[in-house]
Amino acid sequence: DQILSDNDTKQIRVVDFKTGKPLEKWKKEVQSHKYQNQLIFYKLLVENSHSFKNHEVDEAKLVFVEPDSLTEKMHELEIEYKPEEVARIEKLIQAVWARIMNLDFPDISQFSPNYNGMIDFENWLIENHK
Repeated sequence: DQILSDNDTKQIRVVDFKTGKPLEKWKKEVQSHKYQNQLIFYKLLVENSHSFKNHEVDEAKLVFVEPDSLTEKMHELEIEYKPEEVARIEKLIQAVWARIMNLDFPDISQFSPNYNGMIDFENWLIENHK
């Protein structure tokens, strides 16, 4: 992974290198959602770190290091940070952290093992955070 910082503008670009089958676009599927959450998490980590507290992560992308088997091109996928998605991840982090600290691990059998179930579980965690 890589952090590219412009100290004049206080802007930061995050690059996350991935192996495996590339994503060509963001989709409503499990792996795509996990990657988006990861890039938003990186934004929060960097912007709340001591070293970059006055900086803003304005861009982030995934770079798939294995070329596409058909085109032999390497794929890149950028994320557009939306304030509501960043705020949601902040709430999710707080909810998960509280559960870990309290050793309160919920039964997840009520949630489907797919994209919709993952979203439902995340929403449940946020809604049930005290």
